[in-house]
Amino acid sequence: MRPTPHIYVRIVIALVAITGLIGALPVSYSELGGGQGCPHLGPIPACHIVSMAYLAIFISVVFSATWHPFIIVTAWSVILILAAIGTGMELSGAGTCPKTASGIPKCYFSLGLAGLLSIPLLFHYLASKQKSKACNDCGP
Repeated sequence: MRPTPHIYVRIVIALVAITGLIGALPVSYSELGGGQGCPHLGPIPACHIVSMAYLAIFISVVFSATWHPFIIVTAWSVILILAAIGTGMELSGAGTCPKTASGIPKCYFSLGLAGLLSIPLLFHYLASKQKSKACNDCGP
């Protein structure tokens, strides 16, 4: 049995995922409408991948029956890697990320959200590990 995170950890993760969806879904929608809103990984727009990753995190954390750390860590890793690559490309001058109305690349925000998401995930991991260790010391 997988321990589900504390309700406050789940709320923080859900809020970060919603924030990510609010940023990624409009870009995905404009991409579906034929726009060139985001870079592609082969035939797949990166914004669709990021949107699906945030959605997977949200669903997994909101519905405790769907809580699965592998899904969350995998989706978080995808977001982190794509945001880090996009940020690196932006900083090197190869602007590929969609931008906000004020001209700030959205991959900066996605990288920040991925970093923010790592905090409750790490908190849950450490709490689970400590709980597991305490239970191992209980004896038979």
